[in-house]
Amino acid sequence: MRFLFLLFFVCGLELSGNTQSAISNVSVEIEGEVVKIHYDFLAKEKNGYQVKVSLVNDSLSRSVQLQQLKGDVGNVTPGTGKIISWNLPRTPIGFPMKKVRFQIDIFRIPDQVQKMVFVEEGSFMMGSENAGEDAVPLHPVSISSFYIGITEVTVAEYLEFCHETNYPIPASQELKDDHPITFVSWYDANAFIEWIVKKSGLQYRLPTEAEWEFAASGGNYTKGLAYSGGENINDVGWYNQNSLGSMHHPVSRLKPNELGAYDMTGNVWEWCQDWYNSKFYSVSPTRDPVGPAVGKVKVGRGGSWYNKGVPIGFRYFMTPQSKTNYVGFRLALSANDNPLILESKGFSETLNIERSKNESVAQTKNSIQPIIQIINPVVERGQVFSHFGAEIKIKGKVTAASKLLLLLVNGIETTVDEEGYFERAVALKYLDNEIQIRAIDIDRNVGSETFTVNREINETDAVRNSSVARGINYALLIGTNEYNEFTDLSNPIFDIKTIATELEQSYGFEVNTVVDPTLEQFYSVLRSYGGRKYSSLDQLFIFVAGHGVFDEVFGDGYLVLSDSRKDDQNKTSYISHSNLRTILNNIDCPHIFLVLDVCFGGTFDPIVARRGDEYEALNRDMFIRRKLQYRTRQYLTSGGKTYVSDGRKGSHSPFAREFIRALRGYGGADRVLTINEIVGFVEKVQPEPRRGEFGNNEPGSDFLFITKEN
Repeated sequence: MRFLFLLFFVCGLELSGNTQSAISNVSVEIEGEVVKIHYDFLAKEKNGYQVKVSLVNDSLSRSVQLQQLKGDVGNVTPGTGKIISWNLPRTPIGFPMKKVRFQIDIFRIPDQVQKMVFVEEGSFMMGSENAGEDAVPLHPVSISSFYIGITEVTVAEYLEFCHETNYPIPASQELKDDHPITFVSWYDANAFIEWIVKKSGLQYRLPTEAEWEFAASGGNYTKGLAYSGGENINDVGWYNQNSLGSMHHPVSRLKPNELGAYDMTGNVWEWCQDWYNSKFYSVSPTRDPVGPAVGKVKVGRGGSWYNKGVPIGFRYFMTPQSKTNYVGFRLALSANDNPLILESKGFSETLNIERSKNESVAQTKNSIQPIIQIINPVVERGQVFSHFGAEIKIKGKVTAASKLLLLLVNGIETTVDEEGYFERAVALKYLDNEIQIRAIDIDRNVGSETFTVNREINETDAVRNSSVARGINYALLIGTNEYNEFTDLSNPIFDIKTIATELEQSYGFEVNTVVDPTLEQFYSVLRSYGGRKYSSLDQLFIFVAGHGVFDEVFGDGYLVLSDSRKDDQNKTSYISHSNLRTILNNIDCPHIFLVLDVCFGGTFDPIVARRGDEYEALNRDMFIRRKLQYRTRQYLTSGGKTYVSDGRKGSHSPFAREFIRALRGYGGADRVLTINEIVGFVEKVQPEPRRGEFGNNEPGSDFLFITKEN
């Protein structure tokens, strides 16, 4: 249908008694399926207003607030020539549209909410095929209107809370007012929220994971961008390439996203309300999901300055006690919890936008689901199909009563020809692979078919993949007892020799022990590992025990070698942690795990992280394959920016003792010892050990100590 161009001028103006703001010159033009509402809005204040639009039938005393609007709606600034666009609905809105008028309401936003953007109610396909196994399947989710912080909570905002309540100031926090607050656990974030709720009377909270993703992608104004606000991450987010791996940055310095929110890609990971479960998307409710009822780790979203750039759909997880300098949070507020203050309202002239009966019939929403026929492979409903090979071609045909909008094969958009036929190659992992095909038409009807393909392991595959748990595991163990100018130690050499025995006998490592190295010898042995060729399954474990120091002027920690000099102010006879990070990151081995049992070892990296994990119902081989597909650069130190104990002579240092206990525990029933399990042994040692990642570590990575088969 196509309406003639019409123009209606304002016929009335109503004020709520506040003359500081006013709406005028309301007019409407209708062109085809699009209604454009023009208005002027004048006010003394420059910010803090929100616009809502309703369609009113005066004769029936009925009105409905309009959704899915574009233009000068939601948070607005005063001015002339404002335009709001509304697509005429294809279904009835609940009353006739013969004699109706548009009502524009201007609300004053409370001062506390002015640092938030309004996210209008809407629906989207949550998840991503490009963000890991836990980000699928794509699934439809509807979100109620809410507000989310324009920026992450800043240091200045959090310190106000700390000072007013005597809450502990985050340790090691670089207190720059306009940076995001970090070194805050999930519990710390909620303590801040409890304080601001009491202070403001507004029910602030953390966003749900679904709300966070909807807002990050631009809500109803999304452009389908890879990152929050742009296709080029350098325009919208701080990550390890443009931040030079140094530190988080002041908030709102890069481009905002479609809603006006900053830093939803990069800068710091952001806590969400939800407990994490890698399979939750398979059972997620379609309306305002809030995640599993219980769990061990909480969801974090968005990426950080320390990591490589991650797409909007990437899911991260951390134990709620975790405190690092690459995790912060931003606030959310349900729309119903925001007491907006009505300032002004204006009306258009009465007009007729009712469709003719013929058009209404033609535009009536169809409720017939698309039908999907699987042509290849030939499977029956519920059947498991066996297949040899790393890939299978899925062929089929879709028939839809309404125009087909989208066809997804395992969440990947797939082309459909004019006759409805489609084809998609799907990569297969070993054992069970669920194949889900979903067809969505323009009336939002969804048809789906699901079946399972079992990738069998034939003899050739078995030979080719027999190294899944048998990549070469290297161990470089360095211990220094005797120093030219520093106090000698009792246990480092004893510690590394005990660890060497465990690694050789129980885990099959190729072990190299280095005793009392000089600076030149230390560099030489690292260079020898840097020159080796490694396979994708090889691992390199490095354990260093001895003295460490920290230089306040240079702001870096150092390993002390046997020939390091006390009077060496420039530290040329030491190895700096920053230099060690660079050397290890450039070694070609895909999986590197560094353990430092030295004083001030925690200053190896500014990151202090304890990431949870969730193994679920994976069998041993599947778990090993999954973990070894990611590049690993992780470390564990025996303390932070502090001295650590050498222990009694002949009895191991406290840290080494617990580390050896972890090795002798063999990782439990599956006989695979992970970094998380090691942390479980050493985390109660005082001072508290520190764990983190460096270089180009990939999220989801791990270092595996795989017990030898008897």
